[in-house]
Amino acid sequence: MAPWDSSPVHVLVGVLLAPAAGACARGPETDPSAHSPDAHIRAILTSSAEPVLPLATGDTIHLSEDLRAFYEARGYRPAWRIWPGSSSP
Repeated sequence: MAPWDSSPVHVLVGVLLAPAAGACARGPETDPSAHSPDAHIRAILTSSAEPVLPLATGDTIHLSEDLRAFYEARGYRPAWRIWPGSSSP
């Protein structure tokens, strides 16, 4: 028998495995905004009024008023994100 034979056993296995494979491929439902850096940007920029924010790694982030105003005006969306239908971020 060839592997592509459409015997009743092969058909039955295909019928039973097709829905299972589809269910496995979907993955959990998630909110797309959960993967967005917007909330992280907002948290960094609003967590302190200090101009320099120390990080746990020992690095620092310098937060100027212009930087805070820029991201606040954008709704804390990343500067590198371009929205559909627009030519600029």
